[in-house]
Amino acid sequence: MSADPPLPRLDQVWPPPHPVEPRSWQGTTLRRQNYAAVLRTVLTDGPISRVDIARRVGLTPTAITNIVASLLRAGLVREVEPPSLGRDRGRPKVPVGIDPAGLTVLGIFIGGTQTSIGLIDLAGQLIAETDIEQTSESADELIEQTAAAARELITAVPLPTPVLGVGVSIGGWVDTERGTVRDHVHQHWIGAPLRDRLAERIGLPVVLNSNARAMALLESWLGAAKGVRDFIYVSIGALVGAALVIDGKVYDGAGSASGNIDHLSVRVRAQERCFCGRRDCLHVMVSDDATLRLAHQAGVDPSVASVRALAEVARAGDAAAQRVLRNRARHTGTAVGQLADLLNPELILLGGSILDAPEYLDDVRRRAAAGAHAAPSVADIVRPSVFGLHALSRASGALVLNQYYGDPLAHPPLALGAGA
Repeated sequence: MSADPPLPRLDQVWPPPHPVEPRSWQGTTLRRQNYAAVLRTVLTDGPISRVDIARRVGLTPTAITNIVASLLRAGLVREVEPPSLGRDRGRPKVPVGIDPAGLTVLGIFIGGTQTSIGLIDLAGQLIAETDIEQTSESADELIEQTAAAARELITAVPLPTPVLGVGVSIGGWVDTERGTVRDHVHQHWIGAPLRDRLAERIGLPVVLNSNARAMALLESWLGAAKGVRDFIYVSIGALVGAALVIDGKVYDGAGSASGNIDHLSVRVRAQERCFCGRRDCLHVMVSDDATLRLAHQAGVDPSVASVRALAEVARAGDAAAQRVLRNRARHTGTAVGQLADLLNPELILLGGSILDAPEYLDDVRRRAAAGAHAAPSVADIVRPSVFGLHALSRASGALVLNQYYGDPLAHPPLALGAGA
C-alpha cells in the first residue's frame, strides 16, 4: 500500500478549504493581533482580571470584554473565582486563566540516545510523557520508532480535545524552512527529512526547531525569563547550543543557524578533535561525551557513565572529577563572556546537564566576568534554567503553541467562528 502524501504544515492547515464566511473583523490584521495579545497575556500573567488585561495590552475595557467573552465561549480560557474579600468590600473582579483542556499538542525531544515524547495542554503543562531509547543509527528507523511511540501515547491517554499538532526539537543546526538537520554530532540525522517524515507517519502537522530555541521559548513564557525581552539560553549537555531571544522573539537567523556555538573557540586545544575537525571547539571541551572522556582520562572510574554520576563522585571527594567539572564550567564561562560582549543581553540562562553540578556555576560566572570587556557585570545576569529534564518535551510542544498563540484566529476552535 502506498504511503499517504505528507500533511501540510500547521500554518497551512487553517483556515479550512471552505471556511465559514468571515465576519467583518475576523480577517483584519489588527483583530488577529488583539486576540493574540490577549490570549498570550492570560498565558503569561494569568489568572488576570479583564481590567488588568486592558492595562497590559492597551485596549479599551469594552474590547477586552468582547474578546474574553469569545475566548470563554471557545473554551480557551475560564473564569477563576477569587477568594471572598468580604461583603463590605464588594465583589472582586473575576480573573480569567488559560483553560488547560482547551487544546492539546504533542512535544517530541530527540536527544543523543533517548527520545522524550509528551502530551502538552494549552497552558504548556505536561499531561503525560514517555521516554524511548534510540535503538538504531538509521534516521529512517528512528523516525519510525518515534512515530510509533507517539501514536501509542496519543491512543493511550484520554484527551478532552484532538491533538492540534506536533512540536519536534533536536540539537545541532536545524533548518526550520526545510525541516531538516544541517549539522549534528550524529551523522545519521544530517539531511534527514525529519519534519515531513514525522508528519506523514504520525498523521499530524509538525513544527521543527532546535531544542535550545524550544527551551528559550518555554523559559520566556513560564520560566526564569518571563517578562525579559532580550536574553540568551545556553544549553550544555549531550549537544551544545544556544538560543537568542531579541525583543521578545526567538531569533532563528537568515539560515536558521543562530545560536550555533558548539564550534566557538575556547582558546584551549583538546587532545581529541571535534566532529568538525578542530581541537578548540566548545563542544569538544564541555559536551557530555567530552566531559566523561576527560574524566576517565584523569583517573575517574570508567563505570561513571553520566555527568550526574560524575557530579556525585565529585561531591564524594574525587579530586579528578572536581577538576574536570570546574574546567567544564570555566570553558562554558569563556563562551558566555563572548556572548555577553557580542549581544549585551538582559539575562543569560544555563540549561542542560551543566545544572547537574550547580556548585560550579560560580566558576562559569567568574570566568565570564573575567573574559567580558563590554559587559563586565555579566556575572550578575547568569542564572540557571528553572526547568528540569521533563521540560524537554514540554518545550518541544511549545513550538506548536507558539504558532497558536501567535494567531489564534488561524486555528481551531476560533478559526471556525466559535464564539465569535
